[in-house]
Amino acid sequence: LLAAMRLARGAVENLAISTELEEAEARVRDGASLSSAIGRTLPPIAVQLIDAGEASGSLAALAGRAADALDNEVQRALSKAVTLIEPILILGFGALIGFVALGLLQAIYGINASNL
Repeated sequence: LLAAMRLARGAVENLAISTELEEAEARVRDGASLSSAIGRTLPPIAVQLIDAGEASGSLAALAGRAADALDNEVQRALSKAVTLIEPILILGFGALIGFVALGLLQAIYGINASNL
């Protein structure tokens, strides 16, 4: 378990999370359970699944299930964000094109008005 935690800490690029994982590794080395050691780092659903995995002896399976659940949650959040950003971009580009068109029309009317 400690070797896996060390590998996981090495794969994390976020310095704050890496520090949390290092502290969790020290707590596990001192005898704490994995779920209590990483309780501040992971969301509650992941901690509950890891706790159930430790109690039942199927930590790997339930940790994988926690990872899948969190991955699905992130995918849903990204889909919602893209769904909300798309109409905003369409309106923004429409406004930009309208502004350019109005500028061109103003220039054309200005030229026509000065020729009269």
